Amino acid sequence: MCGLSLNEILLLKQTLLIQIKLLGETMMDFGMKEGLTHEKTINLSQELDQYIYLYQKLKKRSLEYALE
Repeated sequence: MCGLSLNEILLLKQTLLIQIKLLGETMMDFGMKEGLTHEKTINLSQELDQYIYLYQKLKKRSLEYALE
């Protein structure tokens, strides 16, 4: 993530928010149909966790830009 401009970080954050929303909806739909303990539901949840973690890192980095 080093070397990204503020505009690139903001664009990535927007893209991740869309992906997080879509993946969350997919996970919930699948979980309601197949069960929350189904392997695919768990895999979708773990993927969602990764996107959220990356979003949080980008958010922190964009705040650091604001302080520079």
